[in-house]
Amino acid sequence: MEYLKIDFLNTLPTPRLLAYYKKIRRKIRRHQNSLFCECCGMPNWETDAGLYSKEENKRRKFEFENDLEESEKYLELIKSLLNQREHVNK
Repeated sequence: MEYLKIDFLNTLPTPRLLAYYKKIRRKIRRHQNSLFCECCGMPNWETDAGLYSKEENKRRKFEFENDLEESEKYLELIKSLLNQREHVNK
């Protein structure tokens, strides 16, 4: 997934940043759920690991873990930006 740059996120007004956070959080969670098997919850790279070599499986596992970590860090970054801002009333 491609994310907006931090510099751009800093320029957004708080209501827009909050709306973006809500939208991107749903997208990221759907993407993360797509990385796991629907029936057993096992990571997709493991379910078909027998089709690939050991080196390829290492690379796939690394990409899987990196993707999850990167998306969580992005959400945490947006949360930290929102925590520095004023409260938005509904």
